[in-house]
Amino acid sequence: MDLYKTYKALKQRANRHPQDWLSQEISNTARSIFYVDGKKKDVLNRISKIKSLKKKLPSKYKRYGAEMLCAVNKGEYSTDRPYAIRHRFDQSHKTGLIYVMTSPIRSGQSKLGATTLSIEKRISCYQTKYQYPVHAENWE
Repeated sequence: MDLYKTYKALKQRANRHPQDWLSQEISNTARSIFYVDGKKKDVLNRISKIKSLKKKLPSKYKRYGAEMLCAVNKGEYSTDRPYAIRHRFDQSHKTGLIYVMTSPIRSGQSKLGATTLSIEKRISCYQTKYQYPVHAENWE
């Protein structure tokens, strides 16, 4: 079982229901799984908390706790983060850039952002995703 995909499903539920404190707490607990460096005992503790919180959820919601617990106990789980965000968890990479990008296609508009990627890599990712050229005006 890919625990990251499960976390994303829980996060999407929390985003759809921003006033639901229980969905927010479940999402935050699921997110914390990725900050324990894959230690099985810590992962199990967080899943147990998710499972106990889910008992309070309305019956219309899917409950992932038992499925997650079973997968971890059997050793059939993954806590790998997708490649696109893995750099965010790199402890050796503590600095980043603040940048401003513009595009001739979108005159009068600019993008202000922050990244831990190099400015060249950020431009490349942006252009690949949105399919129009951009250039960095300034970054620090």
